[in-house]
Amino acid sequence: NARKREAYAQEKNRLDNSNLGLYNSLPKETVERLKTVYEEDVETGWISALSGFDNYLKLYSEIEDTIVGSTAANGITITGQSRHFMQRVVGTARDPKIYKEQHRIISRSGVEIKDIAEALKDGTVLDVKNAENGPSQVFVGKRCKVSVNSETGMLIQCNPRREK
Repeated sequence: NARKREAYAQEKNRLDNSNLGLYNSLPKETVERLKTVYEEDVETGWISALSGFDNYLKLYSEIEDTIVGSTAANGITITGQSRHFMQRVVGTARDPKIYKEQHRIISRSGVEIKDIAEALKDGTVLDVKNAENGPSQVFVGKRCKVSVNSETGMLIQCNPRREK
């Protein structure tokens, strides 16, 4: 834990002293919003500080450039990505919800963007489920499962598939 806190403190210090203009590919407001979200998610344990903000921005941008705007196997147009989706793309060494509720350390591996794209394009499409936060549909690919809001096209979450 001390190592993680130190890595987080170093990354936070670097971010505080960085020039946001370095990230010209995204609007400044978007970078600032993502920086806030990243810091909150690191602090609460949903994202590992060792991932780094530069990597977080790279992943976010790659998803925006390659997946958002694409059409899934069932005809849904992908319109955006949720915070929870980004948390699952990056992954964490210890799932904070499970740790808090069950006092067990369960890591959440991140998911490769190419695997997300494959699941959306060529994966098996499961039936729509009406969840608390709206309808979702799961796309099961070779290496991951991706959940999408079937009404809005928003990417909800993704999980690596377990090897059997």
